[in-house]
Amino acid sequence: MRELPCGDSASLRGLWRMIQENVELYCGYGVFMDALTAAKGVVTGSVANYVAFPSIPLSPVCMDVVVPFHDIDPMVNCLTAYSYRYTDEEVVAPWKGTAHSVYLFVYPRRRNHTPAPEKTIHIIRCRDLPHAVYRQILSSPSTHKTTFFSPSGWVTFYPLLYEGSRSWDQLECNSDEIMGYKLGWLKRLGLNCVSAVLLRPLAPPTLVPLPIEPNAIANFSLENGMVELWFQQPLASVWSLETSITTVEIEGELEEGQSVFYSVYALLEDHESFEEGFQYHQSSLLIMKHNNKGFLSFKDSDLRT
Repeated sequence: MRELPCGDSASLRGLWRMIQENVELYCGYGVFMDALTAAKGVVTGSVANYVAFPSIPLSPVCMDVVVPFHDIDPMVNCLTAYSYRYTDEEVVAPWKGTAHSVYLFVYPRRRNHTPAPEKTIHIIRCRDLPHAVYRQILSSPSTHKTTFFSPSGWVTFYPLLYEGSRSWDQLECNSDEIMGYKLGWLKRLGLNCVSAVLLRPLAPPTLVPLPIEPNAIANFSLENGMVELWFQQPLASVWSLETSITTVEIEGELEEGQSVFYSVYALLEDHESFEEGFQYHQSSLLIMKHNNKGFLSFKDSDLRT
């Protein structure tokens, strides 16, 4: 697998070439980076991840830019001069305490040497707070969402965790051999885990450790779970697994005084198979147990019920 940009033998020239190629899908590289510098901003989210690990053939369709409250004008001026138009969007959790407003910039038409119309840019304007950009980044629910690049560098806060989680996107099976390798990797890393249920095709259900992102206690989200360790990401989705999740509540079941939910991760073809009444699945399924405040662990006895 390609080495992290911060690795000893990584190619910085290759990283900046990837950054330039991806930025130019949205805007001219020079004018964008000049505006990003003047705005004291950073690029986060899927684009920041993709430039480091372009392992999926589909590049992200939206670029997220975070800027301080008083420095938004350079970015707005840059994009409007490039013929982008923008609308207001709602600030969503868990960023309501750090983001003042969100603007969606859309390119209205296609010309030569201009972005494709499906490419959009989110400008997140932080609240007027000290160190607001970093507060915004650190309030994100997952390691992938705290990764960013600025005009001067690329940053991820947990490089070993990040590199390990990205490596599993290359694995398309959970054979006994690969599962043993994963379990050994988890033991060496000493991550905080809960027990989830892995359902492999033509195999009995198995309890597996599901690592939890370090900031899960402060900002709970399903994305806090490193699902990609056991569940293959769909190629049609660059970083999000939202289309693969089905969450159900078992009426009357309580744990720690709260309602219990089960979230099942399955590929689209398996979802369609279940809807048609079939009981088999082609790929591994992962089931997580949780309430509204955090993850819960399955027990061995749950496999027999």
